[in-house]
Amino acid sequence: SALVLPKGSPLEGRWLNIHPDVTPRSAVLVSAKTNAGLVELLEVLERQLTSLSVSVEAMLPYSAGDLLAEIHRDGTITEEEYRATGTYVRAAVPRSLYNRLGPYRVRRAQAGVVTQAPS
Repeated sequence: SALVLPKGSPLEGRWLNIHPDVTPRSAVLVSAKTNAGLVELLEVLERQLTSLSVSVEAMLPYSAGDLLAEIHRDGTITEEEYRATGTYVRAAVPRSLYNRLGPYRVRRAQAGVVTQAPS
């Protein structure tokens, strides 16, 4: 979790002790007036959201378009290729989606050919 504090906050420098049950991984001081800290805030949020994702390679049949749409909506696609038998996709996705992609997960053979992962 990240804690966002306004610049000049009385908690500045004491943010680790705001509550006994809350221990943010980081704190970012942000100024709405000058936009100071916004780039750092976006970087922290991107790192934290990415840490929740799992890398996956999948070969989805065209009949599994709902899963492909969910990858587009909830994941970060790094490669997508439309093939005769379906759509090959490499992406970072939430763990819950990764689990549902089990039957379609593939691994890249050394020759660069995608083969179906063993069950």
